[in-house]
Amino acid sequence: MTYDQFWNEDCELVKFYRKAAQIRQDLKNQDAWLQGAYFYEALVDAAPILRAFAKKGTKPIPYREEPFDLFSKQDKKKQKEVQEKNDNKAKTFMEAFAIATNKKFQEKGGGVNG
Repeated sequence: MTYDQFWNEDCELVKFYRKAAQIRQDLKNQDAWLQGAYFYEALVDAAPILRAFAKKGTKPIPYREEPFDLFSKQDKKKQKEVQEKNDNKAKTFMEAFAIATNKKFQEKGGGVNG
């Protein structure tokens, strides 16, 4: 904000300039954090070969091929559908496991009544 804007124009401009400066600072902070996250991941991926007693032939984990997904493209409804599908799959697996286990007990003559 210039001197002239501060003293001769609308007094509300100060709030908006301050808010814009805060938004710019937040964006810079987020960019720095993201860069640190990439650096940290790269360092962790290279860590196996940085150890003093690493086995010969140890290779680092390759660097990721695509950037972090910052904005999830799945909406809540789709996430719920995926969750229900996974729950049904787990339920079916457990029912099959229970039937197979009960069948083994019945073949061996075991049971509640003896």
